[in-house]
Amino acid sequence: MDQCPEAAQRFSRRTLLLHPNWFLANQHRYDTYDAHGPKAFLGEYASWGNHWRNALAEASYMIGLERNADKVGLACYAPLLSNVDYTNWSPDLIWFNQHQVYGSVNYDVQKLFMNWQGQRNIAHTETNMPAATLLPAASTTGAVRWQGDGADVAYSNMAYTDLLTETTQHLADGTVKEQDRAEVLAKTSGYFRLTFDFVKTGGRPDKGVHLDFGVEDDQHKFSWVLGGWQNQDALISQDDEGGNSCLTQSIWYVEQNLPYHCELTVDGDHITGKINGHVFNDIRIPSGEIPPLYINTTSIAGHVIVKLVNVQADAQTVQVTGLPDGEALVLTQHADPTAQNSFAHPDTVTKAETPLGVVNHTASITVPAYGIVFVVSRGEK
Repeated sequence: MDQCPEAAQRFSRRTLLLHPNWFLANQHRYDTYDAHGPKAFLGEYASWGNHWRNALAEASYMIGLERNADKVGLACYAPLLSNVDYTNWSPDLIWFNQHQVYGSVNYDVQKLFMNWQGQRNIAHTETNMPAATLLPAASTTGAVRWQGDGADVAYSNMAYTDLLTETTQHLADGTVKEQDRAEVLAKTSGYFRLTFDFVKTGGRPDKGVHLDFGVEDDQHKFSWVLGGWQNQDALISQDDEGGNSCLTQSIWYVEQNLPYHCELTVDGDHITGKINGHVFNDIRIPSGEIPPLYINTTSIAGHVIVKLVNVQADAQTVQVTGLPDGEALVLTQHADPTAQNSFAHPDTVTKAETPLGVVNHTASITVPAYGIVFVVSRGEK
């Protein structure tokens, strides 16, 4: 985008490679964006995995993208292709070897949305919707530790201040290198400030160090990464059930033999990271609600298309009003959340096409557990 100034004024590029829960909680991300400003360009987006639960999370997010098409100009699932014998990144949309190819379950969802794109959003109403499920912010009360990342780092003057009790505890100095770990605190209150100095003394030039906090285990933790992504940024990430999400990221480089003074403040779900007095990271831990159904209605070339995504373990039935009377086509996809396509089993998602009657502009639509339903009214596709 930097090579095309005109395009840079029209689009703002983002990369979203995140945990499924982030997508589930952020379908309203673009609702408040300025429709007259630069459009969002999702140059890469995917949840961490090629299981059906990942595809469902991406489908829920695409509902929000379509609803905000006046603010989201482009969206690209990425990466697209991977040779199973030469894989350096996962997930991918399509997998192949020298003899075979198969689309992931994520591909099934992308194809469904591609085949039934809308041209404009239209109004609808839904009734008989159950209550939403709360998705609370992850806890930050776990351990604090240093995690080596290929660089040699010495840390000192480390102090933990509990913001609830206003007490301060001074922690021991130490060093980490390669993939060393050094726990400095077994538990926090979830409301605290950590201050420390550190200096990179050697190791790989393209690496920095991680300060992990809120550590329950390796699958559930937060990290302040100082010198991440080839030593090009400072970021805060979250690991949840093995999936990693970058919550906030700023360009920054850690120089060797140069001391840094850092301050990490965790005020419940609000995290702030300062380096030498300057704020580089400021984020709230994702939380929100998972609705019983993610739903949007669009039209194109005489078709009215109601799109519904159910990420719950139970089937959901809803009354939708605002559809043209007559017979509609119901396109359904559903699978077990752990379902995953492969060369041996390239089509693990159950797909069906059935008719549905619309009377008085209203239809009763049932979406199976862990399912996607598109209801297409009128016309031929």
